[in-house]
Amino acid sequence: MTTAPLDRTHAQFRRGEATPLRFANVLTVEFRKLLATRANQVLALLTLGSALVVAALIVAFYDTLFDGAANHWLVGAFLIRMPVQYLFAPLIVLLLTSEWGTRSVMTTFTLVPRRGLIMAAKGIVTAVTTLVVWGLVAGLGVASTYLGRDVAGMDTAGMWIPAKDVALDLLAFGLFMASAFAIALLVQNSAAAIAIVLVGPMAVQILRQFGQWMNEAFAWIDMNGVAQQMQMGGDPGLWPQLLVASVVWVVLPLVAGIWWTSRREAA
Repeated sequence: MTTAPLDRTHAQFRRGEATPLRFANVLTVEFRKLLATRANQVLALLTLGSALVVAALIVAFYDTLFDGAANHWLVGAFLIRMPVQYLFAPLIVLLLTSEWGTRSVMTTFTLVPRRGLIMAAKGIVTAVTTLVVWGLVAGLGVASTYLGRDVAGMDTAGMWIPAKDVALDLLAFGLFMASAFAIALLVQNSAAAIAIVLVGPMAVQILRQFGQWMNEAFAWIDMNGVAQQMQMGGDPGLWPQLLVASVVWVVLPLVAGIWWTSRREAA
C-alpha cells in the first residue's frame, strides 16, 4: 500500500502523463528568491531604512532644507529615491546573477528546462517589485512633504504636480531598474554587473563635463541625466536622446542577455 503512489507516479512519468509545470509556480519561487539570501535581506532592509530615514529628515528639516521655499512632493520623493535606487538595483542584479555564482543555476535549469520561462518570471518579479518600491518612495514623498510643510507652517495646497511629471518620475526609476535587469542578464556576474549598473551612469555624467562636444556626444547615452532633465523641465526635445540612451542601456543588453542565457552552458 505504501508504494502504490510512487508506482503510479513513476508510471505517469513513463507515459508522459506527469502534471505539467505551471508558470505560477515558477513565478512564486522567483519571488521567494528575491529575499532568499542574507545579502538580499540586508539590501532590502537598507533600502527600506534609507527611505524612512530620508523621509524623517525631510519632515524635521523641511524649512532649512529648502531654504524657506515650498516645493512640490516630487522634490522630496526625488531625495528619498536617490539612496533607494542605488540599494535596490543591486538587489535586482543579485536576483539574476547569484545563481550563476553559486552554481545553483544548474539545479534551476534542470527542474525548469525552459530557460525563457525563468527569464520571464524574473522579469515579472523585477517589474512588480520596481512598481512597489516606487510606490513606497512616492508615498513617503507625499507624506514627508505634507508633514514638513505643516511643521514649517507652510500651505500644503501647492504641493501637488501634474500627472505627466509623476509618470516621468516612474519612467526614470523604471528605466534604471530595467537597465540593472538587462546588464545582470548579460554579464551574469554579481560584482561586475553591480559595478556597471552603479558606476557606468556616473562615468558618463563625468565625461559630459569635459568640453561642449563631449557633453553633446555623451548626452545621447546619459539615460539617467536626460531623464532628470526631463523631470525638471519637461523638454520634449529630449525624448530622442532618452530613446537612444534606453536602447544602449536597456534594449541591447537585454537582447544580448536573452541570447547568451539561452545558449550558455549551466556550469
